[in-house]
Amino acid sequence: MGAGSLFAFLGLALLVRFELVRALDRLAARLANRLDGPSVELVGELLTETGRIELTLPLALVTAALLWWRARRLAAAAVLLVFATVLVEVLSKELLFVPRSEVAEAVRTHPRRLPIAIVRIFADPDDAPYPSGHMARAVFLCGLLAWAVASRSRLRPFRVFVCVGIVLFLAAMGITRITEGEHPFSDVVGGTLLAMALLPVAWWLLERDRHTSHTSRVGRCRPFGSRRATPDP
Repeated sequence: MGAGSLFAFLGLALLVRFELVRALDRLAARLANRLDGPSVELVGELLTETGRIELTLPLALVTAALLWWRARRLAAAAVLLVFATVLVEVLSKELLFVPRSEVAEAVRTHPRRLPIAIVRIFADPDDAPYPSGHMARAVFLCGLLAWAVASRSRLRPFRVFVCVGIVLFLAAMGITRITEGEHPFSDVVGGTLLAMALLPVAWWLLERDRHTSHTSRVGRCRPFGSRRATPDP
Protein backbone atom coordinates (compact mmCIF):
# COMPACT_ATOMS: atom_id res chain seq x y z
CA MET A 1 0.00 0.00 0.00
CA GLY A 2 2.80 2.42 0.86
CA ALA A 3 4.65 2.34 -2.46
CA GLY A 4 1.45 2.40 -4.50
CA SER A 5 0.13 5.37 -2.53
CA LEU A 6 3.42 7.21 -2.97
CA PHE A 7 3.41 6.76 -6.74
CA ALA A 8 -0.26 7.77 -6.86
CA PHE A 9 0.54 10.89 -4.82
CA LEU A 10 3.34 11.87 -7.20
CA GLY A 11 1.23 11.11 -10.27
CA LEU A 12 -1.66 13.19 -8.97
CA ALA A 13 0.79 16.00 -8.18
CA LEU A 14 1.75 16.13 -11.86
CA LEU A 15 -1.90 16.15 -12.92
CA VAL A 16 -2.58 19.01 -10.52
CA ARG A 17 0.52 20.88 -11.66
CA PHE A 18 -0.58 20.83 -15.29
CA GLU A 19 -4.23 21.52 -14.39
CA LEU A 20 -5.55 18.24 -15.78
CA VAL A 21 -8.01 17.59 -12.94
CA ARG A 22 -9.85 20.91 -12.88
CA ALA A 23 -13.03 19.42 -14.33
CA LEU A 24 -13.08 16.74 -11.63
CA ASP A 25 -12.45 19.36 -8.94
CA ARG A 26 -15.34 21.49 -10.20
CA LEU A 27 -17.67 18.48 -10.26
CA ALA A 28 -16.68 17.50 -6.71
CA ALA A 29 -17.16 21.09 -5.55
CA ARG A 30 -20.70 21.18 -6.97
CA LEU A 31 -21.59 17.90 -5.28
CA ALA A 32 -20.07 18.94 -1.95
CA ASN A 33 -21.77 22.32 -1.97
CA ARG A 34 -25.14 20.57 -2.15
CA LEU A 35 -24.46 19.42 1.40
CA ASP A 36 -23.46 22.88 2.56
CA GLY A 37 -25.52 24.53 5.27
CA PRO A 38 -25.23 26.01 8.76
CA SER A 39 -24.46 22.67 10.42
CA VAL A 40 -21.89 21.66 7.79
CA GLU A 41 -20.31 25.11 8.03
CA LEU A 42 -20.05 24.79 11.81
CA VAL A 43 -18.45 21.35 11.52
CA GLY A 44 -16.08 22.67 8.88
CA GLU A 45 -14.94 25.58 11.04
CA LEU A 46 -14.45 23.25 14.00
CA LEU A 47 -12.39 20.77 11.97
CA THR A 48 -10.36 23.59 10.43
CA GLU A 49 -9.36 24.90 13.85
CA THR A 50 -8.72 21.54 15.51
CA GLY A 51 -6.72 20.27 12.54
CA ARG A 52 -4.22 23.12 12.44
CA ILE A 53 -0.51 22.42 12.76
CA GLU A 54 -0.40 24.54 15.92
CA LEU A 55 -2.57 21.93 17.67
CA THR A 56 -1.87 18.59 16.00
CA LEU A 57 1.93 18.73 16.03
CA PRO A 58 2.30 19.68 19.73
CA LEU A 59 -0.18 16.91 20.55
CA ALA A 60 1.96 14.46 18.56
CA LEU A 61 5.10 15.70 20.35
CA VAL A 62 3.54 15.21 23.78
CA THR A 63 2.32 11.71 22.85
CA ALA A 64 5.75 10.75 21.51
CA ALA A 65 7.46 12.13 24.63
CA LEU A 66 5.21 10.04 26.88
CA LEU A 67 5.89 6.93 24.82
CA TRP A 68 9.63 7.60 24.90
CA TRP A 69 9.50 8.09 28.68
CA ARG A 70 7.84 4.68 28.96
CA ALA A 71 10.64 3.16 26.85
CA ARG A 72 8.33 2.78 23.83
CA ARG A 73 10.81 4.35 21.44
CA LEU A 74 9.57 2.64 18.28
CA ALA A 75 6.02 3.71 19.02
CA ALA A 76 7.27 7.26 19.60
CA ALA A 77 9.01 7.17 16.23
CA ALA A 78 5.78 6.03 14.59
CA VAL A 79 3.91 9.01 16.02
CA LEU A 80 6.67 11.42 14.98
CA LEU A 81 6.26 10.31 11.36
CA VAL A 82 3.41 12.81 11.23
CA PHE A 83 6.15 15.42 10.81
CA ALA A 84 7.07 13.72 7.53
CA THR A 85 3.61 14.57 6.20
CA VAL A 86 4.25 18.22 7.06
CA LEU A 87 7.67 18.18 5.41
CA VAL A 88 6.36 16.67 2.17
CA GLU A 89 3.39 19.04 2.25
CA VAL A 90 5.61 22.12 2.55
CA LEU A 91 8.04 20.93 -0.13
CA SER A 92 5.18 20.15 -2.49
CA LYS A 93 3.52 23.50 -1.95
CA GLU A 94 6.80 25.39 -2.34
CA LEU A 95 8.37 23.52 -5.25
CA LEU A 96 5.54 22.04 -7.29
CA PHE A 97 4.09 25.35 -8.42
CA VAL A 98 7.24 27.35 -9.08
CA PRO A 99 6.36 29.90 -11.81
CA ARG A 100 8.28 29.19 -15.00
CA SER A 101 8.98 32.89 -15.55
CA GLU A 102 10.75 33.13 -12.20
CA VAL A 103 12.80 30.01 -12.96
CA ALA A 104 13.88 31.52 -16.29
CA GLU A 105 14.77 34.77 -14.56
CA ALA A 106 16.86 32.91 -11.98
CA VAL A 107 18.77 31.09 -14.74
CA ARG A 108 19.60 34.38 -16.47
CA THR A 109 20.43 36.35 -13.34
CA HIS A 110 23.93 37.47 -12.33
CA PRO A 111 25.74 35.00 -10.02
CA ARG A 112 25.88 37.62 -7.26
CA ARG A 113 22.09 37.90 -7.24
CA LEU A 114 21.46 34.18 -7.66
CA PRO A 115 20.64 33.50 -3.96
CA ILE A 116 17.97 36.20 -3.99
CA ALA A 117 16.55 34.88 -7.26
CA ILE A 118 16.39 31.35 -5.86
CA VAL A 119 14.47 32.55 -2.82
CA ARG A 120 11.99 34.37 -5.04
CA ILE A 121 11.13 31.35 -7.17
CA PHE A 122 9.39 29.60 -4.31
CA ALA A 123 5.64 29.75 -4.73
CA ASP A 124 3.33 31.22 -2.15
CA PRO A 125 1.74 28.24 -0.30
CA ASP A 126 -1.61 30.03 -0.43
CA ASP A 127 -1.51 29.76 -4.21
CA ALA A 128 -0.23 26.17 -4.16
CA PRO A 129 -2.53 24.15 -1.90
CA TYR A 130 -1.59 20.58 -2.96
CA PRO A 131 -1.83 18.48 -0.85
CA SER A 132 -4.25 19.16 2.00
CA GLY A 133 -2.24 19.15 5.21
CA HIS A 134 -5.36 18.84 7.33
CA MET A 135 -6.34 15.69 5.46
CA ALA A 136 -2.85 14.19 5.54
CA ARG A 137 -2.49 14.62 9.30
CA ALA A 138 -6.05 13.44 9.97
CA VAL A 139 -5.65 10.25 7.93
CA PHE A 140 -2.24 9.49 9.44
CA LEU A 141 -3.26 9.99 13.07
CA CYS A 142 -6.54 8.13 12.54
CA GLY A 143 -4.54 5.30 11.00
CA LEU A 144 -2.48 5.05 14.18
CA LEU A 145 -5.66 5.05 16.25
CA ALA A 146 -7.20 2.32 14.09
CA TRP A 147 -4.11 0.14 14.54
CA ALA A 148 -4.14 0.64 18.31
CA VAL A 149 -7.81 -0.31 18.59
CA ALA A 150 -7.52 -3.28 16.23
CA SER A 151 -4.46 -4.69 18.00
CA ARG A 152 -5.56 -4.20 21.61
CA SER A 153 -9.33 -4.36 21.82
CA ARG A 154 -10.90 -7.81 21.92
CA LEU A 155 -14.45 -6.48 21.69
CA ARG A 156 -15.57 -6.66 18.08
CA PRO A 157 -18.49 -4.20 18.53
CA PHE A 158 -16.09 -1.63 19.97
CA ARG A 159 -13.66 -2.06 17.08
CA VAL A 160 -16.48 -1.64 14.58
CA PHE A 161 -17.76 1.43 16.43
CA VAL A 162 -14.33 3.10 16.39
CA CYS A 163 -13.72 2.26 12.72
CA VAL A 164 -17.10 3.68 11.70
CA GLY A 165 -16.35 6.80 13.73
CA ILE A 166 -12.99 7.20 12.01
CA VAL A 167 -14.54 6.82 8.55
CA LEU A 168 -17.22 9.41 9.34
CA PHE A 169 -14.64 11.81 10.78
CA LEU A 170 -12.39 11.54 7.73
CA ALA A 171 -15.35 11.93 5.38
CA ALA A 172 -16.38 15.08 7.25
CA MET A 173 -12.82 16.39 7.12
CA GLY A 174 -12.57 15.82 3.38
CA ILE A 175 -15.98 17.25 2.50
CA THR A 176 -15.56 20.34 4.64
CA ARG A 177 -12.16 21.07 3.09
CA ILE A 178 -14.11 21.54 -0.14
CA THR A 179 -17.18 23.31 1.25
CA GLU A 180 -14.99 25.70 3.27
CA GLY A 181 -13.07 26.60 0.13
CA GLU A 182 -9.81 25.44 1.70
CA HIS A 183 -8.93 22.83 -0.94
CA PRO A 184 -10.27 21.28 -4.13
CA PHE A 185 -11.02 17.57 -4.30
CA SER A 186 -7.62 16.70 -5.79
CA ASP A 187 -5.84 18.24 -2.78
CA VAL A 188 -7.96 16.17 -0.40
CA VAL A 189 -7.10 12.98 -2.31
CA GLY A 190 -3.44 14.01 -2.35
CA GLY A 191 -3.37 14.44 1.42
CA THR A 192 -5.00 11.03 1.85
CA LEU A 193 -2.46 9.36 -0.44
CA LEU A 194 0.43 11.04 1.36
CA ALA A 195 -0.73 9.66 4.71
CA MET A 196 -1.35 6.21 3.23
CA ALA A 197 2.20 6.17 1.89
CA LEU A 198 3.59 6.65 5.41
CA LEU A 199 1.16 4.54 7.42
CA PRO A 200 2.70 1.12 6.54
CA VAL A 201 6.02 2.33 7.98
CA ALA A 202 4.27 3.57 11.12
CA TRP A 203 2.33 0.31 11.51
CA TRP A 204 5.54 -1.69 11.14
CA LEU A 205 7.18 0.38 13.88
CA LEU A 206 4.16 -0.10 16.14
CA GLU A 207 4.15 -3.85 15.53
CA ARG A 208 7.86 -4.09 16.33
CA ASP A 209 7.29 -1.99 19.44
CA ARG A 210 4.50 -4.28 20.62
CA HIS A 211 6.65 -7.36 20.06
CA THR A 212 9.58 -5.80 21.92
CA SER A 213 7.38 -4.71 24.82
CA HIS A 214 5.80 -8.18 25.07
CA THR A 215 9.21 -9.86 25.09
CA SER A 216 10.42 -7.47 27.78
CA ARG A 217 7.37 -8.15 29.99
CA VAL A 218 7.79 -11.90 29.64
CA GLY A 219 11.44 -11.59 30.62
CA ARG A 220 10.60 -9.59 33.74
CA CYS A 221 7.85 -12.01 34.80
CA ARG A 222 10.10 -15.10 34.55
CA PRO A 223 11.42 -16.09 38.03
CA PHE A 224 15.10 -15.35 38.62
CA GLY A 225 17.32 -18.34 37.94
CA SER A 226 14.56 -20.39 36.34
CA ARG A 227 15.30 -22.16 33.12
CA ARG A 228 13.63 -24.66 30.91
CA ALA A 229 14.21 -28.21 32.00
CA THR A 230 16.28 -30.34 29.64
CA PRO A 231 15.86 -34.08 29.33
CA ASP A 232 18.64 -36.35 30.63
CA PRO A 233 20.85 -37.82 27.94
